[in-house]
Amino acid sequence: MKNVIYSFYIDIEPNNSKHINTKNKLKTYYTELVNIKKDYAKKCNAEFVMFGQDEVYDKFKSKYDLYEFDTLNFYKHFLYENLFGKYDNILYLDFDVIPNTNQSFFEQFDMNKINVRSVNSTVQNTWDEVALTKRLEKKKNHDDIINVHFDKYSMYIKALAKQSMFFTNENYNVTYDVINTGIICANNKALKQVQLMSNLDNLISLLNKAKSEEYFGKVISSLYEPNNETFFTYLLEKNNLNWNNLPKTWHDMLLENDDLSDSNMLHFINKKFESYFNET
Repeated sequence: MKNVIYSFYIDIEPNNSKHINTKNKLKTYYTELVNIKKDYAKKCNAEFVMFGQDEVYDKFKSKYDLYEFDTLNFYKHFLYENLFGKYDNILYLDFDVIPNTNQSFFEQFDMNKINVRSVNSTVQNTWDEVALTKRLEKKKNHDDIINVHFDKYSMYIKALAKQSMFFTNENYNVTYDVINTGIICANNKALKQVQLMSNLDNLISLLNKAKSEEYFGKVISSLYEPNNETFFTYLLEKNNLNWNNLPKTWHDMLLENDDLSDSNMLHFINKKFESYFNET
């Protein structure tokens, strides 16, 4: 069985202070982030492929620029769809993911399933303490809290967007699950069933229709935008695909100064790579 681990890095122009910090951190630790993935691939008896800004990406971006959304996060799906003919098992890692184990991902999980980490994106699990307090004490109405504390990137908003897409098709048996696509692993047969890119037009059309229905009100619906995590989760649930929810130790999403010692895959959402590389 041929295994591959892949990632990609595209140097884009930042448009706010958060993106500037992200760009600076990724550039500063670029070599370390590549090398640690490359070393992990050797431990897994897998090939490592690092993608960057080339003619393939430029053509992809040119095609999807008309969609008026961030094409970068859809590129990972385009890439694994283009690896089907070369490899049996595929592990995708966001560039800010650091393997922290000698155990092979391919041997730990069933490759016939799509192995991903899902967040149960309810109010209780995704609202921060300040927003929850305001909600419980009714200091501000719901729309005001959403305006202050949430944006299109919020897992809570993505969960409601996914639910709204189901409601539009008169399916009301929905969950608050939203998959973080920073780590995706399965064999090519399982991944072929997703077909995100080939369904993209229909997914965007359905989201726009759901947005216009305003099931959760105008303020929340105004934050709906096409994103790969909403669409990926929607397709897995709609088509009853066989997927496995990874334990935290195999996709640890680091938001603050978290303990790094017990996790096999560290997803540095906070971009504090120095906490790892300066200690190891």
